[in-house]
Order: sequence, then C-alpha cells, then structure tokens
Amino acid sequence: MRNNRKSTFKDYFIEFIIVILGITIAFWLSNLGEAKKERALEAQYIVDLRSDLQKDADYLSTSIESNKRKLRLLSKAISFFQRQESNLTYDSMPTYGDLIGNYNFFEPNESTYLSLQQSGDFKVFKNKDFKKALIELYRSYDLIEREHINLAGALDDNFYPQFMSSYDFINNEIIHVDYFKTPLFRNFVGFTMNETSLLNRYYENAKTRIDRILEMTN
Repeated sequence: MRNNRKSTFKDYFIEFIIVILGITIAFWLSNLGEAKKERALEAQYIVDLRSDLQKDADYLSTSIESNKRKLRLLSKAISFFQRQESNLTYDSMPTYGDLIGNYNFFEPNESTYLSLQQSGDFKVFKNKDFKKALIELYRSYDLIEREHINLAGALDDNFYPQFMSSYDFINNEIIHVDYFKTPLFRNFVGFTMNETSLLNRYYENAKTRIDRILEMTN
C-alpha cells in the first residue's frame, strides 16, 4: 500500500513537471514568435522611414540652396537701399517684391511616423537612441511648420495687399512706384532676409538630424 502511494505521488510529480515544462516551452515559443514578428515589423518600418527621410533630406537640400540664392539676391536690394548698389533702380524693385513672397515651404513625409504613433508600434524599436532621435526630428518639423505659418500670416496680412495694389502683374507695370521707396517695402526686404536665414537654420538642423538617423539605420 505504501509503495502504491509512493508510486502515485511520483507519477503526479512527473505529470506536474511535464505540464510546467510544456507551459514553459509554449510560452517561450510564443515569445520567440512574437519577437520574430516584431523584428520583421521593425525592419519594414525602417525601410519605410528611410524612404520618407531620404525624400525629406533631398527636399531640404534643394530648399536650403534655393534660400541661399534668394538671400544673395535680396542682399543686392539692401545694398541699393543703402546706396551701395548703383546698378539697380526703383523700376527693378518689383522683382525683389516677387522674391519676398516666393517661398517653397518644406512639407515633410509623415505617413510612416504617423502610423507608428497611431498604432503604438514604437515599441518594436529596441534602440532607444534611434527612437529619441526620430521623435526629436519630428518635433523640429513642428517648429518649421510654426515658422511657416507665422511667415505666411505676416505676408498675407501686411505685404501682399500693398504689393498687389502697387504693381500690375498682367501688364508687368508699376502702378505706384512710391510704394517701393517707402520704409515699409524696405523693411519687408530686411524682414524677408531675416526670416529666410532663420528658415535655413531650421532646415539645416533638420537635415543634420536626418543624416544622423539614416546613419543609425545602415
């Protein structure tokens, strides 16, 4: 009888160990499968992010060079107002008016980043430095967007109404040449130079961040 009890206890113990072992293996296999899915998802997100960020980097590079050309041209108008540039006349000022209102604002590719935010899939990235760099990049995009809004508002409210009423774009003729001699127009040339320089600093900062992230994904 005693031997039967020992045998029964031993059988129960073995069964218990087998059950625990089976649960542990199943749990391990489940985690392994989940980790594999996360790695595949991470790899796909990185491919998509690289595509988005490379497009952003190319656009920013083009915008930076365009803004540099704009600054060089506007500096000639500043020199004219300071009586240092003798080759210009007030008849040429509408050209600089066009430059003031000509902005090719940067619009980032955000589809992959928004998908990461909305799905909660940020957890698939194990590299904390990568996640931090990505978040900081898109925060810098927010700063750029606010600057775009402020600049566009200033142009819409204060520059375009006066400029459009002083120049005939259809016939390419100045209607009120005196407008181009006012402090208001001169100040807008200076304002545009300051804002364009500021935008370029923001653009260059974002481009540097993109380059760093792209290096991290190589």
